[in-house]
Amino acid sequence: MEQLLTAHSLTIGYRHPRQPLAVVASGISVALHSGEMVCLLGPNGVGKSTLLRTMTAMQPLLGGQVRVMGDDIGALKPKELARRISVVLTDRINVGNMSAYGLVALGRHPYTDWLGRLSGRDESVVRNAFEAVGAAELASRRVNELSDGERQKILIARALAQDPFIMVLDEPTAFLDLPNRANVMRILRDLAHHTNRAIVLSTHDLDMALRSADRIWLMGQDGTLHIGAPEDLVLSGRFEAVFRGEGVVFDPATGAFSMERATGQRVQVSGEGIALTWTERALKRAGFLITSDGVSPLVQIEDHGDGLSPTWYLRQAGRESIHHSIHDLLAALGNT
Repeated sequence: MEQLLTAHSLTIGYRHPRQPLAVVASGISVALHSGEMVCLLGPNGVGKSTLLRTMTAMQPLLGGQVRVMGDDIGALKPKELARRISVVLTDRINVGNMSAYGLVALGRHPYTDWLGRLSGRDESVVRNAFEAVGAAELASRRVNELSDGERQKILIARALAQDPFIMVLDEPTAFLDLPNRANVMRILRDLAHHTNRAIVLSTHDLDMALRSADRIWLMGQDGTLHIGAPEDLVLSGRFEAVFRGEGVVFDPATGAFSMERATGQRVQVSGEGIALTWTERALKRAGFLITSDGVSPLVQIEDHGDGLSPTWYLRQAGRESIHHSIHDLLAALGNT
């Protein structure tokens, strides 16, 4: 894979008049490769947006160097930079009564004359951008009439219409529901793999990132950037360490976060299949510890064949009670 963007010994932060530099992070060295999707993760306030804005020349770097396809980013003229990198930010845009087609067509600005006239090739690129994000039916719609999910597709199509080598997106799933978040991540992953572009995006959607990213840039509270495949960062313990917080625990076995509420009460569970998985999950959520010591209360799950209507038997202190929902089971255990 070709290196399309590199940052070496990068220092990011802010300059304020007559004040010392406000350094957010320093010593950052990373590379973006063609055909890969990278997710930038980290707690709130660590500098993820600052890093992306610095790497795209939207704010000045404080030290180090960023090179795009071998050229110093600071030496590139705006139009040339726009042909290499496109950016999608979280800022809500106000385009009045503009059509979706008109907004996506603005992505051709690095290639058109000062009047913005589209050539036949420009028109073809715009149509292909709509097709690539699965939004051809939205072209004639007004942007202010679109749902959040539809609008995000159009913004990605606009960035794609720039025909860049690199796409940078800051929180592209921030305002979306779960199906649309999954769809946007799928679109971006497909674009990276099928068009050989490099795509980097920041997100708080940790589960989607772990499932979708080729690599993760994991930014800690101290500004350190850990880089690797999602699974490597989980197995090394770095993922858990970066997101370790008061009352919040990352479970490397499931890749999920949970609230730490363990009461110390131990429960032994017997069963199989999906009912066992969700029963154990509910018990952990309620603060119980799953054990196999044979002394604690025993929850036995009986599957009736369809996997959808199990029965839970709770045995404790020589007594047995029967329950037909996890809610009732937890209530019974809560009264022990």
